[in-house]
Amino acid sequence: MATTLTAAIPAQERLARSERLAPAALLEKQLAQLAALVVHAYANVPFYRARLDAAGIVPGAQIELDQWRRLALLTRREVQGSGTALHALRLPQREGRVLETSSSGSTGIPVTVLGTDREALIFKILSLRNHLWHRRDFARKIGVINSLSFPNARRREGFRQARWGDGEALPFETGPAAFLDISNPVARQIEWLEAERPAYLITYPSNLAAILAAYEAAGRGSPGVIEVISQGEVLPDEVREQCLRVWNATIQDGYSAQEVGVMALQCPDHLHYHVQSEAVLLELIDEDGKPVPEGGIGRVVVTPLYNHAMPLLRYEIGDYAQSGPPCPCGRTLPVLTRIMGRARNMLVTPDGNRYWPTIGSRRFREIAPVVQHQIVQTRPDRLEIRLVAERALTDDETAKLERHIRGSLPYPFEIAIRPMAEIPRQPNSKFEYFRSEIAARVDGV
Repeated sequence: MATTLTAAIPAQERLARSERLAPAALLEKQLAQLAALVVHAYANVPFYRARLDAAGIVPGAQIELDQWRRLALLTRREVQGSGTALHALRLPQREGRVLETSSSGSTGIPVTVLGTDREALIFKILSLRNHLWHRRDFARKIGVINSLSFPNARRREGFRQARWGDGEALPFETGPAAFLDISNPVARQIEWLEAERPAYLITYPSNLAAILAAYEAAGRGSPGVIEVISQGEVLPDEVREQCLRVWNATIQDGYSAQEVGVMALQCPDHLHYHVQSEAVLLELIDEDGKPVPEGGIGRVVVTPLYNHAMPLLRYEIGDYAQSGPPCPCGRTLPVLTRIMGRARNMLVTPDGNRYWPTIGSRRFREIAPVVQHQIVQTRPDRLEIRLVAERALTDDETAKLERHIRGSLPYPFEIAIRPMAEIPRQPNSKFEYFRSEIAARVDGV
């Protein structure tokens, strides 16, 4: 799709207006966009016809939110097993090329999704909104440490480019960007940070925690980073605190997924998130499929409003999140207080109750020289505490850790502390602080 370099600028002006619309007016715009997507899906994606008919959704007619909620959820399993059934037979010419992207498979159910040039531009526009919200200085250097797919990305020295991104994403001059693959050991990452000294750093929260622990243990100051942009994993509160303590740097977080793009961005004035309602319709529902009340925790169901190549109507992504009250910043975009993570990473007690695990990990460093940790539920009554520490723990430190962890749990689990030299990441380079090996519900099933 041909796009001028200035296309993103008027888009930011429109976003600045829409983010302060009255909630009813914003919803009206979403439903109008949704109605257009339904017309396209009904005509070009036969998979949806019976579902839309069953929900009483008529192509071309106005859609009400209660009516939309009657549409059957689209699961990860269905997306994974659909083959080409979800692919649109025809596309509007304005959509440009068809692009393919795949999720990392962190749920255990990887999916491949089609998109278009037009949808990709929407994501770039939201990325620029994120930079503008957080008032970043585009003249400074940005650094990236994550799983990279560029040619020669795994070179030990990393690589550089002259600007942060392309002209569609950033239609003006910027400073340079430096990249390093996360497969490099932490010691090499620190060497790279000291040499590159980026003002902004993009990386996974768990990788940042390992870097910060090494800096703190060595008594080193910041490598010039003033802000970290976290992505790809749930961001624990203790990592925010650690970053401020060790580097005097803040963390700005976002919520996105490969198959649906940007869903929410952290408010520039608060720690919670604003749903990017101009691009997605995001619902939080309980186990009965009903909307959760304000402050409630629910399953994330998302409909990308600009994916015409492979519409994902009411897609249950496999995450849980918590809704929040309207934000005092003046932006009327819906609020998510917390991103909880995957359903499969809930703590399950022997009586079948499920909890989001809180194990008091903020205090680990006060008790013992713990560098990294992971909690794995191996049986309904047993937790394995995997620890990487600067040295072997004393019997007293081990006992104190056990007592502290027990005091944070809803059940008297058997606890086994397992020292490790290293806790491996998943094949997709992501890391889970809590992992259940016995959860009954698997995402998308």
